[in-house]
Amino acid sequence: MQRQTRFKNLQFSDNVLWTSRDMTKLGCGDRCVRNNACVTFTYSYDGPHMTSCRLHATGMTSVSGNTSAAGTNLYLVTDPWRWDWSGSPCADNMDCPMTNSQCYSGRCLCTPGYFYSQSRFTCSSECSTLGTSFVDYRLLFIRSNNEENIANMTIPDCFQRCLTATSYTCRTIDYTHDNNQCNIASVTALDVPEYVHTKCISGCIRTHYQRTCL
Repeated sequence: MQRQTRFKNLQFSDNVLWTSRDMTKLGCGDRCVRNNACVTFTYSYDGPHMTSCRLHATGMTSVSGNTSAAGTNLYLVTDPWRWDWSGSPCADNMDCPMTNSQCYSGRCLCTPGYFYSQSRFTCSSECSTLGTSFVDYRLLFIRSNNEENIANMTIPDCFQRCLTATSYTCRTIDYTHDNNQCNIASVTALDVPEYVHTKCISGCIRTHYQRTCL
């Protein structure tokens, strides 16, 4: 699902399938995804209890002949059968409608600390069954709180060490690329104070990895 910035602050009357008020943007997008005829939807936010959702059976090609509507954005549903939004390009957080997601370094990702569900395409603070893949957050890291600190280890070996750990449950990895340092932790960014998980300053080459959820 992609926001069409060319059509910002415009309301359309073409091929309207359905309209509703007082919906979340996530709910509006989900309604479009579940409607096989829906190609685009507009979502307007004017404040609490002042939202509008409108589904359309067509894409938009022209900005002319449409009504000016401040706070309105048009979204294109690129794949109505599988809404796997994680990793899709974004310009800001408005491009990432899923609850507890954000635009991180130009990609829609779950906010650090939230687990991405590969089956439900959601972001959750809890996960009962961890997956074997990882979501990467460039330049982010968690200070200390490590279960293991292993030097001179490749990224694939670091992943494998995490997945096969038996004395603790591995949930995150901090990997330093310039010296191949693998730091494995059982905590996420939600488990530590905000000042403990931070972005690297200039010259730092680190990536934070969080396991997905099934």
